[in-house]
Amino acid sequence: MNSLKLTHFLLGHRPDFFSLDAESQNCARLTIASENRSALDSYIEKIVDKEILEKGLEDNQFVRAELYGYYLSLVAGLGEHRILLNDEVDMLTVMNELNLLESYDFREFLFKRDSGQQDANVTKPRPLGIQSVFFSYINKDNYRTAELTSLSHYICKKVRANAVKIINKAIPNKKETLFTHLAADLEADELSMRLARVTSINAGGKEAELSNAKSLTKKYFEQLKEALDDRLHEEAPVYYEIHGGENHTEFVFSNVKSIEGIRFSHLISDISGKKKGHRFVVDALIADETEQFKKFILSKIK
Repeated sequence: MNSLKLTHFLLGHRPDFFSLDAESQNCARLTIASENRSALDSYIEKIVDKEILEKGLEDNQFVRAELYGYYLSLVAGLGEHRILLNDEVDMLTVMNELNLLESYDFREFLFKRDSGQQDANVTKPRPLGIQSVFFSYINKDNYRTAELTSLSHYICKKVRANAVKIINKAIPNKKETLFTHLAADLEADELSMRLARVTSINAGGKEAELSNAKSLTKKYFEQLKEALDDRLHEEAPVYYEIHGGENHTEFVFSNVKSIEGIRFSHLISDISGKKKGHRFVVDALIADETEQFKKFILSKIK
């Protein structure tokens, strides 16, 4: 990995860094990143500025974000693939307390249950807590982004996107932006214009039907998520690898058993050791659930 540009920073905080064994270096890196994040950010920004200039790269937020993420992962990332969660918890805490994905997932489940986002029925099998856990990692010196999610959440997300199209086709509508009298003065300042902006939905007189359809849809997906969790709990543990774009991957897990033994410190290799399902199975489930929703909602729209 191209960590030479970070050598000065690491040695400045831990002079014996390169005399440590691999495990101790990993711990030292995470400690340095956790305790000196502001200084690390400034150091990386200078590296990014220099690299953009030297390589003649286009200077935009996307290029900067990728370069910044790459160098941050080299220092603050956990394990062999420099896993870096896009979460408030730092990777030192993950290493010491939540290295097992099961532990992290259980924390997510408890949070959703206690905040009312998850059914608190203790007699039912526990579903996966993870829904959209974004992270970055480095694979063969290439910076990649990825997401950990449950199959039930993934299916609901895709079917919900289809549901929006179905409803919009059944009840054509569009957003309209209006301005109140506060913005009538042509010399009104920008803040007044912003405060006076009002967005409404025009459904050609079917606003009530549209509102009812959206309400029914919300309840439908709450029930669908719960039904999928119950059904998938009984199925064989499996994961799916879904690629979206050149450098992004979604790792989709069927149930709690499918994440057993997976460690953040060896996340990519541990996932690769699990039974991998076929993408067409997921696509078929999405198509079936989309059709079921379509029949349901069209029967409710008059």
